[in-house]
Amino acid sequence: MKLWIDDIRTPPDDTWHICRDVSSAIRALDMFWEQVREINLDHDISHQVVVNGMSRPYPCTETFEAVARYIAKIRDAHNEWNPKIEIHTSNYVGAQNMKTILESAGFQPNAKVIGGANRLETIL
Repeated sequence: MKLWIDDIRTPPDDTWHICRDVSSAIRALDMFWEQVREINLDHDISHQVVVNGMSRPYPCTETFEAVARYIAKIRDAHNEWNPKIEIHTSNYVGAQNMKTILESAGFQPNAKVIGGANRLETIL
């Protein structure tokens, strides 16, 4: 199983199971962690807000960092579990924070900082 954890972006193809929020990502990991072979993880979360009839993304204080911590917790309990992990976000600091969390659990995540896609992102 491949998990795509991102509030807005779409995965590269239809082989990914999509999780749009923290609770669905943690639920998928809790139920299927043994089957998960690849994880592609965003950092920032936005909420769609309608203003004057126009839908706009609005930054949220919640991030997918909690999912990175949960992944590390699973690894702590099941050291042999070693999915491929990639972090994709336009938030450089967020990417580094999640990379540190995952590296401390023994993973070797690949972190890519990409152009803003879902809100007023950190400008690098």
